[in-house]
Amino acid sequence: TATANELDLALDREEFTKRFRALLAASGLTQTALQERSGIKQAQLSQYLSGKKGPPGFEVVCALADAFGVSTEAFREGSKEVPNIDPDAE
Repeated sequence: TATANELDLALDREEFTKRFRALLAASGLTQTALQERSGIKQAQLSQYLSGKKGPPGFEVVCALADAFGVSTEAFREGSKEVPNIDPDAE
């Protein structure tokens, strides 16, 4: 697994934003649902989605990956990994 520094070096803001938007759209989750699943504040999620902030540290990427049901590799450009959402999970 990558350390926080390795992940920060491997992802740039534009790449992260693009993949994050794609994962959110494919998941069918709202930002509110993603907040509940990931524990990340909605304002922070909005900043990542707009490209105003990012890429996040490894802990945030892990929380998002868990919420989407994917590995952290899903945030890399070119990844074909798609969200695996359990509709009954909170």
